[in-house]
Amino acid sequence: MKSFLNVSLLCLAVFMLSSCKKSNPVESSPSVLQIWPFKTGNTWAYQAISFDSTGTVTQSGSGAFIVTTDTIVGGETWYHLSTAGTMFYTNRSDGLWVMWNNTSGLNQELLFKYPVSAGDNWNYGADLVFVQSTDTLITVMAGTYHCYEYRVFYNSNPLCDYYCCPGVGFIAEDYFSSTNSGRLYRAWNLRTSSVTLK
Repeated sequence: MKSFLNVSLLCLAVFMLSSCKKSNPVESSPSVLQIWPFKTGNTWAYQAISFDSTGTVTQSGSGAFIVTTDTIVGGETWYHLSTAGTMFYTNRSDGLWVMWNNTSGLNQELLFKYPVSAGDNWNYGADLVFVQSTDTLITVMAGTYHCYEYRVFYNSNPLCDYYCCPGVGFIAEDYFSSTNSGRLYRAWNLRTSSVTLK
């Protein structure tokens, strides 16, 4: 299984956080054309926390998704995230796409559909992506945002939830694991602490 969004991307993340306060949430709008806007220098700093199966914090830290460079492929501009290995990303009219190279050649695949409706789903490699909600309110250090919630399933089991605010991008991520008895629990999360958009 390839690492989903490989940013975690990941879902993985963001937009205009510096102008938004927790008391003035960012409103998502169908007129916003990108679920996660990319431009070289854009940065989404985050706090990361790991948990054991009882919910006890086992580790914490911080990091950032930074758009480090861009490249033109087939007339399209693709962007590289600092945490994404050899993967590149671009926004098209139907959502956020991922591109990577492997032994079979250059691959491109739709990661996050946008615009999209709650209940929509599609395959991303061996994973299934399901839209839980198009208006989940998430509060993080950077502010409060109306987010699209994408749940990723692997082998029919929930793998992670990604929260993205249109026009802002990555806001939060929850990654799931399970105990030997099969009980699902949140193993770690990422929460955006600041956003810098160029």
